[in-house]
Amino acid sequence: MVKELLRIVILRSEATKNLTRLDPSATSWPQDDKSLTPVCYPLPERGAILLIVLIVLLTISLLGASLMALFYNVLTSSKTELDRTRALYLAEAGIAKAISVLKSKADSTGGTNSQGPRQIIPPAQLGEGTYEVYNDFSQSVIISVGQSNGVKRTLQLKYNAF
Repeated sequence: MVKELLRIVILRSEATKNLTRLDPSATSWPQDDKSLTPVCYPLPERGAILLIVLIVLLTISLLGASLMALFYNVLTSSKTELDRTRALYLAEAGIAKAISVLKSKADSTGGTNSQGPRQIIPPAQLGEGTYEVYNDFSQSVIISVGQSNGVKRTLQLKYNAF
């Protein structure tokens, strides 16, 4: 309603093509020139809408970009956590395999005696990752390393040799 009250009437002369501004509070048309036709234009606020639309679009674009970055970070962290869990399970599988191998060796050879860690299971593929197992007979420790997509998890199991 305020915009309607602030309109300015611009009269355009067909003969001279001159622009004439009339007072918006005028109540009657000039009587001397009948060739003048009224044309209404809003005040020079025509670019304000464009500016508002650009600001709104910029705000929506920034919100969209930040949401995309947030979703990307969530996706990346969930993939990393999935790889950590896989690597842990692979390391646990390596421990289970090592116990099985050590039991079979102990039964067949009457035990083994070695100094320092020694690889008892070479790198083995399982699912989307690998595991490898070392045994340190001097400290009675089984060390298993699981790896999935570059993420490594290491488990150590201390046992009693009897």
